[in-house]
Amino acid sequence: MISVRPFGRKVALGLVVGLALVLGLSACGGGETTVTVTETVEAPARQGGNTDAGDLQLETGVVTGYTDHSKTEGDSLVLNGWAASSDFGEPAEQVVAIVGGKALAEAVPTLNRQDVVEALNKPGVKDSGFELKLPLDSLDCGAPAAGVEVVATLDGKSGLLNFGEGVRGAIVDAC
Repeated sequence: MISVRPFGRKVALGLVVGLALVLGLSACGGGETTVTVTETVEAPARQGGNTDAGDLQLETGVVTGYTDHSKTEGDSLVLNGWAASSDFGEPAEQVVAIVGGKALAEAVPTLNRQDVVEALNKPGVKDSGFELKLPLDSLDCGAPAAGVEVVATLDGKSGLLNFGEGVRGAIVDAC
């Protein structure tokens, strides 16, 4: 049985079956794989997401993490970082970039952040990395950090992520 926690957009049955086939074929040398779908689940969009920023209830102490890198790539601002539970036991479920109260990009933290594991000595944050791409023309260049806020969610509760050293300035420079 494959179990996935709900997040945002519907996951196609083909994705679940495809994953099971790949796992089954690689683990069993091509043997038969049976997949039982027990529920329809949802997963987030990568860009221009479905999250309504007004629905996010910000709380302190729920999640921790940083947006620790920023770069301009074509007509996009790319933000990278990590987000996890406040006890560092697991990655956050979702990260959203918000500008002017509107969610512009979403991601599920799944990228390997071995550097964070080593710095904190917390193996639960290994796959807590994320990447968000925001259109440059969506930035509020007159606001601090161009109006960008990055919010992480876990178990229905959300918290604001900090910017690492130099990131806030790099975001403003993207304007």
